[in-house]
Amino acid sequence: IKLDIQPLANPGEKHYYNNLNYILLALLIEKVSKNSFPEYMRKNIFEKASMKNTYVRQGHDPNTARYFRPTYYDTVYLNVDSVTNRKIHTNYPLGGTYGDNNIITTIDDMVLFIKALNNGNLLPTALIDKMYQPVELANGSFFSTGGTKTYTLGWNMNKKNSLGQFVAWHDGSLVGLKTILFQNFTDDVTYIMYENKDCSSFFQQFLAISNVIDNIEPNHVSLSQSLVRNAYGPALVKKGPEYAFALFNTLKSDPDWYFSEFEMNDLGYHLLLKSDFEKHAELAMEAFKFNTLLFPKSSNAYDSYAEALVHLGFKEAAILMFQKALSLNPNNESAKYNLKRLIIEISN
Repeated sequence: IKLDIQPLANPGEKHYYNNLNYILLALLIEKVSKNSFPEYMRKNIFEKASMKNTYVRQGHDPNTARYFRPTYYDTVYLNVDSVTNRKIHTNYPLGGTYGDNNIITTIDDMVLFIKALNNGNLLPTALIDKMYQPVELANGSFFSTGGTKTYTLGWNMNKKNSLGQFVAWHDGSLVGLKTILFQNFTDDVTYIMYENKDCSSFFQQFLAISNVIDNIEPNHVSLSQSLVRNAYGPALVKKGPEYAFALFNTLKSDPDWYFSEFEMNDLGYHLLLKSDFEKHAELAMEAFKFNTLLFPKSSNAYDSYAEALVHLGFKEAAILMFQKALSLNPNNESAKYNLKRLIIEISN
């Protein structure tokens, strides 16, 4: 098989964050060191930093305990590894790769790691200094997502944030897992925060804590509940569309509840694509339909509703909804493609 692989850009021209690159780095370490990546990390990082509770997880090792609600209509948190429905489970395990993930550790060990790293016990000082310098592209600009935030060798960083601090951090998440390691070099403070249960306010909580330590007004942490995930979705599945609609209208003005277009849209897809029960397809259409009423100027809402209509065989109605989506956003490529395909299918 001949593969025609084209680079996204020439070296040094652009920056793309990709987990696959970290997997390749781990393989490169194995080739150069002639050791497995888990063994290399044990000898050169974990032992040197006295990280006794840290290891690179491999296939025979136990998974970490992580908890989530599998769909937008579930009400009970489950251990990720207890889920057997493949439509739901596909993207949720930690996986079998390393370099990009699968380092199992503790907060105490991460404190030891940061101390060992910044004290020069793991790398020479010159390399540490280079690690915290933003990488410059060939055109003289820096890896950036706007403002003064840049990217360097494994770190998001800001040489001078709104408080005049030099900071570097990295965060990550899987379903049932969120982490952040944040270094404030100006004030010599490091924050490490983990969560092993799905938590929508995780980063709000982190900012609230860091703001208190910085002696500034704490970041607001919203305590309101998702009307879609915690009320409408479960009610739709358990008690039907009429009760769910009435419950939504009862709670929609309550400040203790919030709802969003994205969550209602996601509920529809969870019902349409991730359910073992065919009857949920009809409930998915209810959610998508309701979303067009809640957000009548959203092209995506009509596009998603049209996809549900196609799924259930209402093709003429789907054409109208795809056309409505395009009238709101002529650049909606998904609606363009699906409308064209549907018209050809009907004409044949």
